[in-house]
Amino acid sequence: MTTKSKFEDATGAVHLGRDPHANAGFVNPPVFRGSTVLFPTLAALKARSQPYTYGRRATPTTVALTDALAALDGAAASVLTCSGL
Repeated sequence: MTTKSKFEDATGAVHLGRDPHANAGFVNPPVFRGSTVLFPTLAALKARSQPYTYGRRATPTTVALTDALAALDGAAASVLTCSGL
């Protein structure tokens, strides 16, 4: 039987939302500031064949944050909205 360390919740805030192996070894997720996402064809845009369609809707940076927030709260998911929404 394993017991949960009193430090697990505190260290989760530091480690959640990070995937160094997906970011060339960098521990912190890179900051994506772009608003425009390019698609190879109009058909690819209409098919939503890429995970991101517009930078204000989501970027790899905001996905890392929403994943971390959901994990901290024990939720299935979380949502971030732009200022004013």
